[in-house]
Amino acid sequence: MTRQEASAQIGRREFSVGEILRLSADLFFENIGKWLLLCAIVYFPTSFIVQYIALYLPLDAVYNSLAQGDINAILRVDWSPYLIYYGMQMGMSLIWLLTNIATAIYADRWLQADRPVCRFGEMMKESLRRWPAGILAAAVLFLMILAVITMSMFVGYSMLPLLMLLLVAVMLVLNVLYYAALCATAIRRKTGPGAYRYAAAVIRRKMGKSVGVTLLFLVIQMGLGYLLEMFTSSFGVLASNPLLLCFVSALVNVVSSLSTVFLSLGITIYFINQEQIGPMAAGPRNPWELPGTF
Repeated sequence: MTRQEASAQIGRREFSVGEILRLSADLFFENIGKWLLLCAIVYFPTSFIVQYIALYLPLDAVYNSLAQGDINAILRVDWSPYLIYYGMQMGMSLIWLLTNIATAIYADRWLQADRPVCRFGEMMKESLRRWPAGILAAAVLFLMILAVITMSMFVGYSMLPLLMLLLVAVMLVLNVLYYAALCATAIRRKTGPGAYRYAAAVIRRKMGKSVGVTLLFLVIQMGLGYLLEMFTSSFGVLASNPLLLCFVSALVNVVSSLSTVFLSLGITIYFINQEQIGPMAAGPRNPWELPGTF
């Protein structure tokens, strides 16, 4: 499907899952150079820092104590290296949100065939502007998950099997809402809870399909990420010193993070399609405009 065909049809009919996959793949491979540059900017420095810190943290002591299952040993373990490492991971994941936001911005502009394709500088500039709102969307998700877990603690033991099923279902729906809210944040300038309300209004008409599409792209992301990492991690044998190891590990993470780009492309295309053919199409819409040049 060409850009003109996709632009003309996305607001007229509902795309099948196969069409969304093909369109995502076309957009992904057509701009693979842009995605590599984006991932290099976002992931290379952050991955290098995380890997470098991991080399000098005594994480093995924590892992060995957990593997042994000795309660006394676990209680004596100094957990601060573990907390530092995963705290760094969580902090860097907020930076990695730039990939989702930038990709959504590019896909939205690409689907507007009456406008020139978004330039890389435009994409990065606008993604940085919407990045704080993306962090707020992630914070809202964290608070919702924390609230669900807290409420589940008051349920009796006899309800545990049913509770686990409900928790899985709720977490799944929250993740679907989260990715849709990121789209609303990136391309419709929604912020915080407003992004989730807008996302829910867009996808609730086809909640079952929304869950299925999100799950499909998450599985593809995990599979593609694993394959890319498995292929590129073999270069780790070239790492003869710690700095070179960090460098190679960061490059591997750049390549494997291309799977996140594909995920974001697919979910953005699905989101825009649902938005333009659903109830939101009849209401007032204020999509923001990217500048003509940068």
